[in-house]
Formats: sequence, C-alpha cells, structure tokens
Amino acid sequence: MSCLTRKLQQKLARYVQKNSESFNSQDPEAIREELVNKGFVRHR
Repeated sequence: MSCLTRKLQQKLARYVQKNSESFNSQDPEAIREELVNKGFVRHR
C-alpha cells in the first residue's frame, strides 16, 4: 500500500474493518484480491 495516500489508507482500513465479515477469507492476499476485483485497489 505504499502508493496510497495516508488518508486513502485510513479509509480503506475502515472499509475492511466494517466489512470484514463479507470477505471469504482472512488471508491478506485473498482480501487484497477481492478488493482489486471490486475496484478498490489497483493491481501491483
């Protein structure tokens, strides 16, 4: 997440915390892939 601004990192962290039950896995890479698929985070 080094390319994200601090404010965007905070917003993304809040989103993940609020919606953690909706993720299929607790694995960070799997969550990242889901966020990429939803358009929240770009591919590396």
